[in-house]
Amino acid sequence: MTEAHKADIQLRDVEIKGFRGIAEGKLEGLSGLNVLVGRNDVGKSTILEALYLASTGCDMDILGHVPLEYTVTRRGWFGLPSVSGLFLKDQKSCKISINFKDDARLEFLLQIDIPLSAHLEPLSLRGLNTEKLATIYSRTDGLFSRHYTHYFDSEGKYHMFREKEEGDVIKTLLLDWNDVSSYGGPEDYYSVMMDVGGIDSKEMLLKILGERYGIKDLSILKKDNNWILYIIYEDRRVPIYLIGDGLRLALTYLMLLSAASEALLLLEEPELHQHPGLLELVADAIVRSDKERNCQVILSTHSIEFIDVLLSKAEKLNALDDLSIYRISLIQSKLKVKRYTAEEARSLRKDLEFDLRR
Repeated sequence: MTEAHKADIQLRDVEIKGFRGIAEGKLEGLSGLNVLVGRNDVGKSTILEALYLASTGCDMDILGHVPLEYTVTRRGWFGLPSVSGLFLKDQKSCKISINFKDDARLEFLLQIDIPLSAHLEPLSLRGLNTEKLATIYSRTDGLFSRHYTHYFDSEGKYHMFREKEEGDVIKTLLLDWNDVSSYGGPEDYYSVMMDVGGIDSKEMLLKILGERYGIKDLSILKKDNNWILYIIYEDRRVPIYLIGDGLRLALTYLMLLSAASEALLLLEEPELHQHPGLLELVADAIVRSDKERNCQVILSTHSIEFIDVLLSKAEKLNALDDLSIYRISLIQSKLKVKRYTAEEARSLRKDLEFDLRR
């Protein structure tokens, strides 16, 4: 993909109305690498979820998640109010609008609906309790079209009926640490990376690992009738289970992150569970995803140290001009946003730290 084409598919502006705790708000002037900062409970996760639903149109993401089901359940299932929690209090619909850098546009609507009688029998056959259902209609039009009807029953069982599909959705990944832990063992992470991203994903990962740890390769080998992921150095190979816990945990995250190319990456607090040395690995992969893998990255963080490392990596990889920081606040359910360039963020580090520490 050329740099010109990359710019064409990038999000430029996003407007959110009535989604979760945000009555209204805008993010404008999005760049290739965007960092959301702010105090707890100001809507950073909500922004990522809004972008996730709109950019996929509630169709599959690149790792096979069904976006609406994942968004409703990832904070925990507490019955049908988990579904109504998608909407601002007492509202029954929300709207998310996206403008792209080539002036294309996407309009996403989500609204509470009533069950269609024609759907009840198929839902019952799939094991859903049709006496206690929440019905959601989603409509996405513009760059592509997706019209779906979604059902959740009181136990959290989910099914979706597809009504209209035209054009290609945006390749999207929403990654948080709850998701990272859901894929199983290291061999599963490796398989996902290779299946989704192919050899290019592995090459980027090895470039990062080789610079810091001298790792030459990753390979699944059979040992005592079991398939085990090995870390291969110049002079030895080691099962991943015998390396340090921190590096092993970072590797699981990096394998999923590296799977994405030419995609929208939505990353929630990627610094979690990492000590300072390993933060450099994660920051390196994020900046390279933008610079080398043609991804647009939007991430949230509570760590001023992680921002420092990101700035350092962006400078090293000549990506500082592509990095923006958005300081988020929520006042009476209205999103307030202040955008900083990388250089402005450095000069205002103390102000950013004040929010991040609270």
